[in-house]
Amino acid sequence: MLKENYEFYYFSEEVDSKNGLKFDYKLKKGISKTRNAIKLLEYVGYQKKL
Repeated sequence: MLKENYEFYYFSEEVDSKNGLKFDYKLKKGISKTRNAIKLLEYVGYQKKL
């Protein structure tokens, strides 16, 4: 719905319990291919029930 009016950009990230959260800080054109929302919530301490 928005693609007609906007261009999409994103940052890449990696999330793991050993190294934490890491971004590459490179702006990329398009839509992010990662789906790390649950890993991000776990990383910041949310309960798994959510």
